[in-house]
Amino acid sequence: MNEKKAPRKRRGKGEGTIYWDEKRKLWVGQATIGTDPKTGRRIRPTFYGEKQQDVVKAINTAKHEIQTGTYTDLDKITLGKWLDIWLKEYSRPTIRPSTYDSYEQLIRNHIKPKLGHIPLQKLQTPQIQRFYNERLKTKRLPKTMPKDPKKAKEIMEKMPTLSPATIRHMHIVLKQALGQAVAERRILFNPASEAKPPKVTRPEISYLTGEQVSKFLEEVSGDRWYTAFLFALGTGMRLGEICALRWENVDLEKGIIHVKEAVRRVYKADRSGEVKTKLLIHPPKSEKGRRSIPLPAEVLTELKKHRVKQAEAKLLAGNLYNDQGYVFAWEDGRMVDPSFLSRRFKNLVTKGGYEDITFHGLRHSYASALLVGGEHPRVVQELLGDSTVQVVLDIYSHVAPEIKERAAETIDSFLKTKKPPQKKEG
Repeated sequence: MNEKKAPRKRRGKGEGTIYWDEKRKLWVGQATIGTDPKTGRRIRPTFYGEKQQDVVKAINTAKHEIQTGTYTDLDKITLGKWLDIWLKEYSRPTIRPSTYDSYEQLIRNHIKPKLGHIPLQKLQTPQIQRFYNERLKTKRLPKTMPKDPKKAKEIMEKMPTLSPATIRHMHIVLKQALGQAVAERRILFNPASEAKPPKVTRPEISYLTGEQVSKFLEEVSGDRWYTAFLFALGTGMRLGEICALRWENVDLEKGIIHVKEAVRRVYKADRSGEVKTKLLIHPPKSEKGRRSIPLPAEVLTELKKHRVKQAEAKLLAGNLYNDQGYVFAWEDGRMVDPSFLSRRFKNLVTKGGYEDITFHGLRHSYASALLVGGEHPRVVQELLGDSTVQVVLDIYSHVAPEIKERAAETIDSFLKTKKPPQKKEG
């Protein structure tokens, strides 16, 4: 018997009333799962599912939540409350701390203030769509906001609006959280599924050419962090990976770097609600991120000099040296903050006339040089630790004209074969 065609009511032992709703094409279940301690009224919610056993499972889950004190009335739970549950119970155990931090910020700063009050079961796609459209006009929040209202206003006026990429991340959070609500039969459908976040256009990559690299390195050769900048250009490593690099993962004899860690500043609200930050060391995003990178001879030579200087600084500091094994550290051994190194680089590169280049541009410079030099995209992908070759091809499509020119020159050389001597007539 096809259960979806069963028109009559069914009652399982301890399951309440479960029946097939022909109009909605769904199984509907109603069961008394407990008593409200405040009103004394029975708690008898309604559950829906495409299969009868899904409704039975939802009822049993609700009964368990009543017994453990974690149940929230389906008719009263808001999106904000559900996001709190989803973030704590479903996301935190399965995602990286830095990803959790990103989700928590998006929910706290954007989603809950605008949509959090809406009952979960009443949330509709148009409300989510209007939220996305409105966010496109909303300005970003600065990392720190002065208490002086006048200064805070001046800072906000200078802040840019939220990027389409940020709004798309909000869409990812909502879609995942509401998808879990559907799986638990808290709602019939996922209203975020049909909402359309803005399209993300990949910005034009800014990087240093070979000539610009030589000029830049010459200009910053006397800077304390010169080796870090040269190292970034010679390895293509991410800023967080460079700052978290330890000597134990550097093989100076073979000239190989083993990328095993990265660092990122995360934001967390304390009990008082004040948002604080801390540096968090974590493994790479994926197995592709765990990689080995050969060092160019010039970078290896400079890195050996750098280690000698660091050893001298350690002797001078004595007991004050906090040796944690970081390759790029302050005089007392402390890790250099990625944000500081980024700002330092930006100040130096701006003085050199390259205002559009960020520290991440050094990674782009590395990859672009390899591709233009004829290195296979698969090799570039493995060195960068990107997820797929397609990611490399998409990001570095700007070097395609130079690669095509080189290809044409190769074919031209191929076609310039020696022609056989022509026979004389007569």
